[in-house]
Amino acid sequence: MRSLYADHLLAHLQFLPRGSLQQRLLICMRNAIREGVFPGGSRLPATRDLSLSRNNVVSVY
Repeated sequence: MRSLYADHLLAHLQFLPRGSLQQRLLICMRNAIREGVFPGGSRLPATRDLSLSRNNVVSVY
């Protein structure tokens, strides 16, 4: 079962057509933090919840 945070990132990832997957994931994560989607002290989604290559996710984290 994916977390709501993972669903949020995956939904917004598709709207960034340019850049590598790592760059787009980083932009989505930054925006989510700035917008308060990830409240302070909350855990990031598990790397496997994002249904992306774990190497890409780990490099962004």
